[in-house]
Amino acid sequence: MHDLALIDCLKRFVGVLDHQGIIWCVLRNYESFPHPRSDTSDIDLILDCKPDVVLSILKEVAHKPIRVGAAVFRRGGDVISIYLALPNSPALHIDFMFSIGWLGRDLVSSKVLLTNRKFVNTTPIPSKGHEAAVSMVNYLLHRGHVKENYRITIQSSVKENRNEFIQCLAPVWGASTSQELADRAIVGDWNWFVEWVCKARTRLMLSAWKKPFSALAAMLIYAANTARRILQPPGLWVAFLGPDGCGKTTVSDAYCVRLNTLFFEEKQCHLHWRPGWLPAPSKLMHRKMNPIDITQPHAMPPYGVVHSLARLFYFWLDFVIGHWLKVRPVLAKGGLVTFDRYYQDFLIDPRRYRLKLPAWLLRASLLVVPQPELVFVLDAPAEVLHGRKQELPQTEIAAQLEALRRLSKGNPSARIINVDRSLSAIIDELEIETLNYLDRRNRHQLGWK
Repeated sequence: MHDLALIDCLKRFVGVLDHQGIIWCVLRNYESFPHPRSDTSDIDLILDCKPDVVLSILKEVAHKPIRVGAAVFRRGGDVISIYLALPNSPALHIDFMFSIGWLGRDLVSSKVLLTNRKFVNTTPIPSKGHEAAVSMVNYLLHRGHVKENYRITIQSSVKENRNEFIQCLAPVWGASTSQELADRAIVGDWNWFVEWVCKARTRLMLSAWKKPFSALAAMLIYAANTARRILQPPGLWVAFLGPDGCGKTTVSDAYCVRLNTLFFEEKQCHLHWRPGWLPAPSKLMHRKMNPIDITQPHAMPPYGVVHSLARLFYFWLDFVIGHWLKVRPVLAKGGLVTFDRYYQDFLIDPRRYRLKLPAWLLRASLLVVPQPELVFVLDAPAEVLHGRKQELPQTEIAAQLEALRRLSKGNPSARIINVDRSLSAIIDELEIETLNYLDRRNRHQLGWK
């Protein structure tokens, strides 16, 4: 259940909208508004104002202790997804929509929808026919088809509210096409819609160039938004570091579960040590993995200098190029990327990777490797970690812990986390550290000084 402070924030927001005379309505999942339907449900608001107005109001009402967990600009800024968060609560996901479109072209008349809104217990909602029109064309243009579980609802709604359905579509598609869309929906001719949507997309793209300056402006907005999501991705990148026995896998798995309403499970990516864009060297050499490499990481002798340099360069390429091809796309889509170990392992435990190279070279190579936004160093007394896992001597574990602590002192992204306690207490601290970081980052990017 969502923290009531998040719900109160949403109430204050819509209260300011009403006070300023801004027309708005809840597009779907409005039965329980202002409460979301479930922990993972979002709330879609369409508003008759500029995005800057919404962000300005939100800045005033989303004051501490509420954190801005994520701010994602979609469709060139026509949709802004804001995730408000508090510890030990599902995140409140709100989509602020300023038009309903595809590639900068309107799909329905937002003006008609907002002007003819209805009220249920003081909550403004679209009429049934308008809601069906929005759902149907949104699914068709963005997915190419209407989901099976929505077809019967749309079909029934259009049958009962045919005129409203046509009224919402006619300003964009014309009366004749809107009437045909209504008739096809009423009889459930969904195969026809699959063919129609291809023609509709072509029509929208061609119509855009009837006003070339407007089309060019829309393209530039999309390009700027895409660049922003690549250079300042809305997702989060986290690495968990620590010696054997600190519970990196257990902690990172529980961490992802705790954040799954802020970063949905399908947008989470967990990687071990490196991106994995390049295959393991053993696969290139058609050599089977030696079990000793895993169960006894220091059993095999280091390679020579030349071999070590080749391995380091190979892995360095994977970290650099793999970041842009595997990690950054997930972050740009607002996902969560977690690493169990990272490049710093070369400095902490070079013997694990059988490297025989000077420390200065390993430190220098680290400077040109993309770095996580948050690095959680899992720390505990060496004897505790050795008691959990005896793959390395206690003295080696103690040396690695000390090296990690020294490395953390010069890294503003690093947080030392005590793991000699319950898992729930560890995850509580990780969640607070994460939300505090995201709030600072997102408020800065939104210009909320």
